[in-house]
Amino acid sequence: MTEPDSLIADLLQKLAQPAGSLRDDHAELELYFVGAMEPLLRLLGQAEQQGSGMAHFAVRHLIARAMSDLIASVHLILHGYLNQGYGTLRTAYEALDIVDLLATGEEEAAKWMFTEKGYAEFSPSAVRKRLGRAKFDEVYSKLSEFTHPRIEAAQLAAVGAHPPGAKNQEMTIHVGPFLIDETPDLWLATTFLVPLTFGVLTRQAHLITSGAIQADTWDRAAVAMQTSLIGMAELIARRLGDFEIDASDFSETWKAMPEMINGLRRDAGLAPL
Repeated sequence: MTEPDSLIADLLQKLAQPAGSLRDDHAELELYFVGAMEPLLRLLGQAEQQGSGMAHFAVRHLIARAMSDLIASVHLILHGYLNQGYGTLRTAYEALDIVDLLATGEEEAAKWMFTEKGYAEFSPSAVRKRLGRAKFDEVYSKLSEFTHPRIEAAQLAAVGAHPPGAKNQEMTIHVGPFLIDETPDLWLATTFLVPLTFGVLTRQAHLITSGAIQADTWDRAAVAMQTSLIGMAELIARRLGDFEIDASDFSETWKAMPEMINGLRRDAGLAPL
């Protein structure tokens, strides 16, 4: 039976609260995320109706996995569980890379489904190697640093102070959420949400090649999500600016999302808008 003054029970209760009910800017970010992800979820649902083979299953599953990870990331980050939020961002990043590999054909999909050495054959570096990409991935490395129990990650969950006259620095170690209003760390974590959400869209373009969806169906989803994703980037840049961090390049990059989508259109054989 739970103690009436249980600290753990209190942490669980706060984690169950909707983040958007506590802070207006968190509610705004949630709305943008929903607006960007909803068309992608509906697109994935349409892809379930047609297609066959191991690659068809594997690609759809991993896209769904990445979407679930991103939903969990939003919840964890906005509740101040930054290390854990980085963990789900990292698995989303891994899943999307594997989608690119499995979309190349049944051979890779069969290996993914039946291997007994997934830890080696589908490690992030092994996947990048087979895709012809550089062994070192800066984004994945950064996500890993904040996920693993290392000193850089510890800085998200501990805070130090040197009181006047004190000999030593005093450290406060947090169990549960970190102080999310006093530092830019929460908003720095959300910068990964924008490219990863866009990454879901780019991987869904593989479903056109496999015949699971029509090009114009993908196109409508791309157009439907772009305004929300641009809005999310602008919100993040604005909040980082409140901490005197210039993120104008970040928001400007994502304002060019229509041009990015046109590039994907060309790859899919569609005429640019």
